[in-house]
Amino acid sequence: MSAMSQGRRVIEVLERSYRDAEDSTRRPERVPGEVPEPTDVDARAADQASIELLALGLVAGPWEDWLRISCFPYLRQFPGVDRSVGQGWVINDHLDAAEEIALTSGGNKLQDKGAYRTYADPLGHPLCLYLDATVESGTLARIVIDCPDPFTLATFYGQLLRMPQHIEDSADRIVIARDVDTFPMLAFQRVDYYVAPRWPDPAYPAQMHFDVVFDDRAAAERRATELGATWLRPQHDEHFGHVYADPAGHPFCLLEPGD
Repeated sequence: MSAMSQGRRVIEVLERSYRDAEDSTRRPERVPGEVPEPTDVDARAADQASIELLALGLVAGPWEDWLRISCFPYLRQFPGVDRSVGQGWVINDHLDAAEEIALTSGGNKLQDKGAYRTYADPLGHPLCLYLDATVESGTLARIVIDCPDPFTLATFYGQLLRMPQHIEDSADRIVIARDVDTFPMLAFQRVDYYVAPRWPDPAYPAQMHFDVVFDDRAAAERRATELGATWLRPQHDEHFGHVYADPAGHPFCLLEPGD
């Protein structure tokens, strides 16, 4: 059974378990503005799903993990709730296989949360591996950018790149996308003591940057400036002259077809 078909089977079991639990237990009304807490419905659904999934050999993990994982059909209904809950269920072997590739390719494991794992590539850039049955294996799902204010960058890139969908939206993390099933998405996460890149100063390196292609670069440059971008003057004549910094200082290049 492929990872995708296993993932669909997990979803089917979880959703059926929820339907059965809600038939026998009334869920409390949601309080506006509050993140819902697990209830008796969640516990019943988790109990049923855990037994069935473990019997099928589709999952591995302690009871506490399954209570959290099984909450996803309920939590995903509400704006502002961390939608990573329920997207990281463990399906036997596949995360281990991905981890083996990462480690044998020169990566270094930084943390293991069970539902997802964080590594550093050979040069130290962090990356997270997790399993999402709705996404093809190996998909670059999100590019996550550190910043002092997620809202400012989400607004800037959402308008510049025509990515209006907010997949996650909280004070500390916002994920935007062109469509809900279009990848990669962009995520902006608040960090304490943020230090902005100062390209091309090697003491404050960018580490990475975006190359964005527009049919009309002049119009794109005007739009980027209106949204808060700053033109970064090239230090030498031979340097590319269309480099900008976003409102948090991250550099990006505006290209035309053929650049």
